[in-house]
Amino acid sequence: MHNALPEDLNLIQVVDNEDEVLEALDNFYKKIQFVSKTFKKQRGCLKSNLESNSPRRTE
Repeated sequence: MHNALPEDLNLIQVVDNEDEVLEALDNFYKKIQFVSKTFKKQRGCLKSNLESNSPRRTE
């Protein structure tokens, strides 16, 4: 189980103009992509560790 981080609660950002809207959206999607890539790497490491530690079948 994972806990929420304080920055996860920053769901609303007030902006004054279109440029700030684009910047806020760009920053949000960059963060999402980083988290997704990090999760995929961690999942891949876990999978390879499980496979290397599992007993081999001999047929």
